[in-house]
Amino acid sequence: MRHKYQRRGNKFRYKYADPVTGKQRSRTGTVAELDAFCDELERIRRGMRYGRLTPELARRELGPLVGKDTVRDLWDAYFAGVTRVNTRAAGACAWKHRLEPYFASLRWFELDVARMREWQVKLRARYAPKSVEDAYTWLAAAYGLAVVTRRIEALPWGGWRPEKARETEPTIVGSLDEVVALIVAARSLDEREWERERPSYLAAAVLTFLLTGMRQGEACGLGWDRVEIDTDPALLRIDYQATRSWREECPGSDRPTVPPKGRTKYEHRVQVLHPSVVLALRHLREHLRAHNLYRSTGPVFPALRTHRGDWRPGRLIDPRQMRAIARLAGLRAADTWKTHTTRHSFGSVELVCSGGNLKATQQRIGHSSVKMLERYLHQMGHGLARSSVPELPELTQAAIPVNGEELPAAPLVETLAADGEPFTITTEAELDPRAAPPPNLPLAPLCDLVQANAARLQECARRRKEEQAELKRQSRRPFVELAEEWLHAPDPSLPRPRPVTEGARRHYARGYNKAKGAGLTLEQCRRAGQRAKRAYLGAWQQTLSRLQRQNVRGAPPPELPPAAP
Repeated sequence: MRHKYQRRGNKFRYKYADPVTGKQRSRTGTVAELDAFCDELERIRRGMRYGRLTPELARRELGPLVGKDTVRDLWDAYFAGVTRVNTRAAGACAWKHRLEPYFASLRWFELDVARMREWQVKLRARYAPKSVEDAYTWLAAAYGLAVVTRRIEALPWGGWRPEKARETEPTIVGSLDEVVALIVAARSLDEREWERERPSYLAAAVLTFLLTGMRQGEACGLGWDRVEIDTDPALLRIDYQATRSWREECPGSDRPTVPPKGRTKYEHRVQVLHPSVVLALRHLREHLRAHNLYRSTGPVFPALRTHRGDWRPGRLIDPRQMRAIARLAGLRAADTWKTHTTRHSFGSVELVCSGGNLKATQQRIGHSSVKMLERYLHQMGHGLARSSVPELPELTQAAIPVNGEELPAAPLVETLAADGEPFTITTEAELDPRAAPPPNLPLAPLCDLVQANAARLQECARRRKEEQAELKRQSRRPFVELAEEWLHAPDPSLPRPRPVTEGARRHYARGYNKAKGAGLTLEQCRRAGQRAKRAYLGAWQQTLSRLQRQNVRGAPPPELPPAAP
């Protein structure tokens, strides 16, 4: 017997009990639509009654009958309530690249466990596990709002969650030698700019990062009125950070006033600056004055190329530039370095050299709790010994030329022990927390160390330059020669020969620069570069396939033209 429908204007309303949850629901439509709905509903009830349908299968079959919203509809309803500029930018990026291509046109109930697992596999092939977790968090937030507002019943994927990213030990410096090597490498890049009479302060920035542990945004929001380098003790006050959208978040202000992370925990983050940082900032101040980039209330690290002297928007050192510095310094795992690695390095070194003082390290680095230091404990071990960070060599004290002349370097600290005998340090030793340092650790005589580091860096730079020149020469060889060599001696670890990869990179840059010279937009320049790169790789693949077919048919290999001189 049919239930009686209630008239609602031109349509009718039907009240029913959900066969899976038992909750009272209602559906509105014409009489014909409600009759068809009742027939399907009765079929699902009978299937559950006689055991042909499990609750999961019944919910899946019931979804098309009651659900009309797509994933895009749920996302739009959720994202309309996100107001913060930075949060909206992150959400828009996650939706555009990691959610919309896979889910936008699907109905909300179609995101079952199987589809979510398939989505995770596809995303893991392109993005880091943390990016997959962030995308799932955004999607779950949109669905959660729909559940709270009773737009949907529950999450269609149930209790499934993406696999968590395995915790990996952070890449950090392992000795003071590596700290010195990083700063020397950054200084070598500075010298290239100084030769062209351009301002540059990479060495001062790297030194400040390594010995203060500041985040990039905090360094970009640091003004000269927040550092006291002419007093004793020298102080650093971290009150603001410069985000990428600080102009929208601070309307009417000529400087970023966004509070840094952890501000609610520590109202005032004040550090006593390391002597090497003080000297670096003094030289940096004179360097900026010489190039008319210094303002008493301006940024410590101003923008140099665009908007000269203005505040940087959230990024001080590009991660690719940081990896180049790490490679030039000859550090291990240089390709995994990023600018934030300097913060991990500071936390680890500070934790060891403070004798394991967790609270002091936590406050200096600006973490909201001691729990955040667990990664550094796992990295450096337990039973930390009492120590103190010594001053770094003269070369790292950022002697920056002003008007073609270098400022005098700071005097070295006395290097004699209490008994008057010369004291030396084994500078190649790792930071071993189990080995207690000698008392009254002085600054080591570092002339030999600086010369050794400079010679090593020059040798690495020369070898790398020769490798790049050889790779560039090889990339100009005909495809036929490269394909013949590749077919006879393939490298299973690479998708194609390195000269072909280098040629693809050069074609991308050529297409990009050509479009840029034509006055096109940034996105159009990137597309032009991608088209040039795809055309180059397509020609390589055609040559490779042709030679493979000839080898299969038993045809003699083509006569190779003479190599270009």
